[in-house]
Amino acid sequence: MNAAMYKAVSGSVAQMRRLDIATQNLANLKTPAFKGQRLAFGEMFASQPPADPTGGSVAIAEQRTDFSQGEIQHTGNDFDLALDGEGFFVLKGRFGPRYTREGTFTRASDGTMMNSAGEPVMGDGGEPIRITGHKVEVNAEGVVRTEEGEMGRLKIVRFGDRRVLSKEPRGLYRAPETIKPEPAAEYRVLQGSVEQSNVNPIDAMVALITLHRQFEAYSKVMQMMDGATARMLSEGARL
Repeated sequence: MNAAMYKAVSGSVAQMRRLDIATQNLANLKTPAFKGQRLAFGEMFASQPPADPTGGSVAIAEQRTDFSQGEIQHTGNDFDLALDGEGFFVLKGRFGPRYTREGTFTRASDGTMMNSAGEPVMGDGGEPIRITGHKVEVNAEGVVRTEEGEMGRLKIVRFGDRRVLSKEPRGLYRAPETIKPEPAAEYRVLQGSVEQSNVNPIDAMVALITLHRQFEAYSKVMQMMDGATARMLSEGARL
């Protein structure tokens, strides 16, 4: 396969990865606090001489998460919490702490505040938030109270470089053990609300249309090169 065909094939593969990301973003338009994904592209140069003077093939340099805030939707549920501003809620995961913006919480039979998967919501004292009483109130600073008094304060943290976070299912993120988060400051906890997905449906549809056209262009280029190669071999065989 010649260098030009390699470039076209690598471009097609890159567009297929972009399509995967675009469809994933579209599928999560209604997922609370979902953060859209983006791909960054680079050029992969040949490692062995002679180098191709026209450049290398297309490569995916990095997959990035768009951490911009989604719209806040009021639900009226006392255990629905949204973060307006920076930060993440902290959960006690089975394999270490997990971080999330999805605040659709519930209360277990023992009073522990937890997410839909049963992972406890952590307080800033290092223990899960446990609630007694009936009427639950959460103020803007994350202090949880009932008619029986203060139950604790939610642990809200931030990362100086959010690129260290690895995305996991169910809106969770994991940080390397060597990197410790710091307390968040620029935020408000909004009770009775949830953060929506930050994926713009119009942008996502435009991206799909653009990807379809670009993939078609790569396919036509490969067909043209394949036809040119076939003609060259046929003419060579007649000589």
